[in-house]
Formats: sequence, C-alpha cells, structure tokens
Amino acid sequence: MDSKKLDEIEEKQTIAILGAIVKVILVISLAIIMVSWGYSCQLSEETIQECRSACSSSDSQMSSVTNRECRCEKTPSSDWVIPRTKSTAPVLTPP
Repeated sequence: MDSKKLDEIEEKQTIAILGAIVKVILVISLAIIMVSWGYSCQLSEETIQECRSACSSSDSQMSSVTNRECRCEKTPSSDWVIPRTKSTAPVLTPP
C-alpha cells in the first residue's frame, strides 16, 4: 500500500470517529434537555391550592392550573328559571 491510500483510510477513520463523537454529544444534550423539561412540568400541591383559593375568592372556580398560569371560570349559577309560556286557553271577555 502506498502512503496516499493509508492517508485516505486514516482520514475516513477520523471522520467516522468525529461523527460518532458528535452524535454522542447530541444524544446526551437531548437527554439533559428532556429530563429538565420533564422536571419543570411537575406541579406542586401548593400551587394547585393557591390557584383554587384565588379562584374561589372571586366567585369562580379553578378551570386549569400550570406552573405559569392559573385560569378561573365563572361558577355556574344554581338558580333555576322556569320559563313563562303563553296560555293557549281563550280569554273570555264580558258581553
């Protein structure tokens, strides 16, 4: 083998090794990002209770809660309304 072929083989091996190192670094970085993202999604009972009490103090109820946001919705009214219907009986008038 001449030195030119050896140089080509060595260059291909170097490129393959560097490519593998880059892939390993990317996989580790993505794993760290996913773990930190998953940890940030955890919601404490204290946060839920704070949202619930904030909503109940404004005559509403908790709709949803995240680490960044508390949404309240108006409490549905429990008043029952009976609709008035027009009478179908004829109205009698004196002659």
